[in-house]
Amino acid sequence: MPVTDTVSRIAKPIGLAPPRDRGLVAFVSRICENVQHSNREPKENPTMRLQLIAVMAIGLVGLLPPGLIAADSVVLEPAGKCSNFFADSNTQLRYRLQHTAPLKGRARWSFSLHQRTIAHGEMAVIAEAGKTIDIAFPLKTPYVKEGVVLQAQCSVAVYADGEQEQKPIAAHDKILWIFPRDPFVDRREWLKSLDITLFDPEGRTADVLEKAGVPFTLSRNVDSSDGIEQGTLVIGEATAWRDHRSLGEVMVKAAARGLPVLCLAPGEGSIELPSAEETNMPAPTSVSFRRGDFIHEIDKRLDTDWRGDEKDATARLTIQCDRGQVVVASARKPNGWIWLDVRYSQPRGRLLICGMPIIAQWDAHPASRYLFRGLLERLAATK
Repeated sequence: MPVTDTVSRIAKPIGLAPPRDRGLVAFVSRICENVQHSNREPKENPTMRLQLIAVMAIGLVGLLPPGLIAADSVVLEPAGKCSNFFADSNTQLRYRLQHTAPLKGRARWSFSLHQRTIAHGEMAVIAEAGKTIDIAFPLKTPYVKEGVVLQAQCSVAVYADGEQEQKPIAAHDKILWIFPRDPFVDRREWLKSLDITLFDPEGRTADVLEKAGVPFTLSRNVDSSDGIEQGTLVIGEATAWRDHRSLGEVMVKAAARGLPVLCLAPGEGSIELPSAEETNMPAPTSVSFRRGDFIHEIDKRLDTDWRGDEKDATARLTIQCDRGQVVVASARKPNGWIWLDVRYSQPRGRLLICGMPIIAQWDAHPASRYLFRGLLERLAATK
């Protein structure tokens, strides 16, 4: 009896009915043939041996990842990590599709809220063997009430033409979050109570916060910031540490005397690392560096990977030695930390340095706005 017939006859009762599982059957057949040719005992019953080998092979296959054995494996995945979108805006949902064999079929997508589909569509897909194609679906996100963040779901399924059973050959579900544009709609009085002083020589942070309705007092130079005794000190995004050499000392001393201090994505340069061993700088109670995981600690709904051009790249922090001093250096580079948290013994005394491009991505990504709100909330909650 041919090996393939034996495998098919044994596989059918357990749900591997050919020809739909032809890739699996072919794989098992190759196992059977290899074992059969390597073990030729004349006294054994060949048919019984084949059946035993087929059963063992099918059991082995059940333990292997489908992508390892499938003759026509399909990979469907999002083209990016973005799951945050502004409400009432036009966007696109992008996916990548790869098929080991030529594929002609269709992709169906749906967008749902509270298990109710509010948008759906279909498009033809044609893929050459082994080639990756991009699929993009247009989406108009729904209007949401100010102050409310909605959880939604996007579902995508790919179907091959000519399949008798309308089962997708690949599918993907993804949770999305829809944010209103104003992260402070219910926090105006609270914002005023923060009494923000902004040092922003670049000017871009001041422009963005003013349009967002965030109240602040603009500090014109580093020296004037050094005398602040109350409120919250914010250092504008892209402020180059190398151009303002006393800024590090100003931030550390402000936090040491009990002020919350937030430094947004600093520009190039370095500052002295606050350390208990230094005699000319106040000693912190704790110093911690983090990577992107801190974002989910602030808000689990927020994306941790924001795309920006080279100019708007994330500021990375590294520890270096500069002329015998241990410093924290900031640069636009692929490696390093993006979060520095320094705490002091004085109530509310805390310095946060965040390398994420919050201001640069303010209009492009809702996570930037809600991370800024979360950072202010965290500083305000420091005791």
